[in-house]
Parts: sequence; C-alpha cells; structure tokens
Amino acid sequence: MAVFHSRDEVEEKALIRTLEAEHDVHAFDDMPAGILKAFVASWAVLLVLFWTVFAWGKEAQFAVSVSTLFILIFFTVPAIMIGQAMPKSKPRSGSITICTGELSERAAATQVLLIPTALIFAIGCMSIIKLVVMAR
Repeated sequence: MAVFHSRDEVEEKALIRTLEAEHDVHAFDDMPAGILKAFVASWAVLLVLFWTVFAWGKEAQFAVSVSTLFILIFFTVPAIMIGQAMPKSKPRSGSITICTGELSERAAATQVLLIPTALIFAIGCMSIIKLVVMAR
C-alpha cells in the first residue's frame, strides 16, 4: 500500500538532505587512522628537533617554547572541535573526499605528510650545518 506524503513534507525532507550534504562537519571521518597518526608523529619529531637543535640559550628556549605552544594550540583546537562532531554512519570506501573530488589514500597521505616531512628534512639539514660549524 502506498503512503501519501504532502508536498510540504517532501520538500522539507529534500531541504534537510541538501543542508546535511552542504554542511558536512565530519572532518577526517574518511581519513585512515594511520595517516593521522603519522601526521601527529611527524610534528612530534619536528618539535623534538626544534628542542635539540635550536634551544641552546635563554632567548632561543623562549622562542622554541612559544613555537611549541603555538603548534599545540594550532592542532588541539581543531581536534577538540572534530571530537564534538558526530561521526558519519557510512563506512570508508578506500578514497578520501576533498572539496575538488576524490583522492586515493596514497595521494591523501602524500598531501597530509608532505609539509611536516619537508620541515623535518630542512631542520635535519640545519642541524648538520650547525654541527659542522660548531666543530670548527
């Protein structure tokens, strides 16, 4: 037996579906946990490098402390906001959705880890230069 829905009811349900699709607050639901863990680990390595390479005087320790606090705040606020959002009910499909379309997990990992990895490489090079200069 068919169920009759009024025109207003059908339009309201369509509007709700449209708004839910447009205002998706479920950031990182389709991101594999391994990529996010690698991202956090790379920033932790970067902080360790900052402290071991640059924090040699009181002024430098102050600057590294401010940088550390900035990094912690910069990543903690979004983490808290994401933790408050309800997760999506649909399972992961092996691809990550971004504003321009779909990405493979490998492409997403490359994009997410590119900057912290480049920074680790740069700080590593700076530390080698610093060791060579201090050895003279």
